[in-house]
Amino acid sequence: MVKEKFGVAVDEEVVQEVDELVTECDHLGASSSEMIKAILTAFVPSQITLSE
Repeated sequence: MVKEKFGVAVDEEVVQEVDELVTECDHLGASSSEMIKAILTAFVPSQITLSE
């Protein structure tokens, strides 16, 4: 799967929520970018079927 980077602009409220999530999950060592990637991955259906 090819990955592509892109930027987004969000409300300050969303930034604060993500920052709080990063702080709450400090033990995971994830950055805000990694949190956003995880959220998008969970909520955007994939068109790729993984074989076992």
